[in-house]
Amino acid sequence: MDGDNTKPLLNKKRLLFSHNMTTQNSKSKTLKAFGDILNDKTSGSAAILNNVISVFQELTSEQVSPDFAQLIHLLNRLKDAFGNFAVVYHFVSRAMDLLKAGDIENLRAFLQHYKKEWKDAVRQTAAHMSDHIKDHQFNSVLIHSNSSAIYAFCEELTEHGRFPVLYQTFSGPAGEGRNQVSQAIMKDFEIHFFHENAASRFIHDIDIALFGADIITDQYVVNKAGTYPLALLCREFNIPVYVLVDSRKFIYEENTPTADFNQLITEKVKNPRELWPNPPANVKVVNYYFEKMPLSLVSAVISEKGIIYENGRWKTNF
Repeated sequence: MDGDNTKPLLNKKRLLFSHNMTTQNSKSKTLKAFGDILNDKTSGSAAILNNVISVFQELTSEQVSPDFAQLIHLLNRLKDAFGNFAVVYHFVSRAMDLLKAGDIENLRAFLQHYKKEWKDAVRQTAAHMSDHIKDHQFNSVLIHSNSSAIYAFCEELTEHGRFPVLYQTFSGPAGEGRNQVSQAIMKDFEIHFFHENAASRFIHDIDIALFGADIITDQYVVNKAGTYPLALLCREFNIPVYVLVDSRKFIYEENTPTADFNQLITEKVKNPRELWPNPPANVKVVNYYFEKMPLSLVSAVISEKGIIYENGRWKTNF
């Protein structure tokens, strides 16, 4: 009798051990995925954040016991790795408050709602851009870097049966332009791919320029390096420049803590080996990813709220 009673107990222990091992292995894979995200040099800021949210959803699911200290540590690592991404700042600020309060139920609800809310905002932004130019004749579009807003705009074009020629830059040093034009939504477009340094060779064939942004203030846009000279080239040839952003990317200096604002607009120098692995000893290699572009070079800024800046004037309270 005694021997028989031990069998169910042993089986329960084995099942519990197996469950714990499976959970631990799953958590290890999730944390590795988070580390891979922190090393992502080619995805746009919104895409990176969506991947982060998926990781946090796994680490806070009902099947695991959330480690609040670890989650706070991960948020700090995220903010440090992507200090120039306004969407990351927006997300971290809200998630951190919930974590510090130990409010796991509201955190789970927040994560689920956040991704859908801002995916819809990006789509609305693209729809407003499509509506803005629906009566304009354009056969070609210059695009730069890698942006979820540009994907969404290309989806809008496809739905309306419009297929302009896309002029996509390499977007050095990481070359994320390759990622942008490799998306499935791009397969029906004719695409010319070139290095941004050679843009003047193609400028006569381009009708409009379309950029995303990582930050926008009332004075300038922060986007991938190369945006500013491309916008100057467009101005020289009277080509309109449009910027697509959702409202997470607006940073108000007066409403942002000084340390946070300075971190957002001050870029750390990136790995010099990306540009030159073994330079001569007397050569200092300096590698930056982002730059400011004055709004004076922008024809219109479009968000999920519609056209909010056009011809040098804000159409809504910034």
